[in-house]
Amino acid sequence: MAKNMTNNFLNVFPTLIASFDLDQIDNDVLKGKMDVAGNINHGLLENGISSYVGGEDCFLTRLGVQDLKKAIQYHLQEYCFHSGIAPNVIVNSWANVLHEAGYVRRHRHEKSILSGAYYPVDSDTCLVLENPNTIFQMTQTNVNDTIYNADKIIIKPTKGKLVIWPSYVYHYTETNSDKPRYTVSFNTLDDSYKHAINRT
Repeated sequence: MAKNMTNNFLNVFPTLIASFDLDQIDNDVLKGKMDVAGNINHGLLENGISSYVGGEDCFLTRLGVQDLKKAIQYHLQEYCFHSGIAPNVIVNSWANVLHEAGYVRRHRHEKSILSGAYYPVDSDTCLVLENPNTIFQMTQTNVNDTIYNADKIIIKPTKGKLVIWPSYVYHYTETNSDKPRYTVSFNTLDDSYKHAINRT
């Protein structure tokens, strides 16, 4: 190999997934709020209930859970700063509870910039986020698992974990065990874009 040869491997077009551990949330109170949040059989949930009704309905504005909203909003700004995008604000949020053998079907979040999930209790039922670039790849043979050829990332919910990802990323859950799986989910928009919508 020539001595003066330079290898340039550019890590471009990455998908930023962020994970934070929140230790200041009263998860017992939050879990109690989620148990009575709603009984909607949402189409993306199999054997589970949700408080999701669409629009700007926001579970995180309800009495007793505003501390969680503030914590999520703080880490949203960390994500935005790190990724170089304008500050985002939460525009809607909802609670999901999966029962035994329940799961969330594959989907992505339309009309949103960032999405995320907060877990108030541990769960063995993982969140699966798909690589958005996979559909553009030609046939290839992978000989090692790297961040460049992974088709998905699997995240195990732990008590106090907050995960944030771009809303265009398709995701779903594994099939739930016999223990209820609790999630607070949310969508965001650019703050200026939200104000523009409100003026129309």
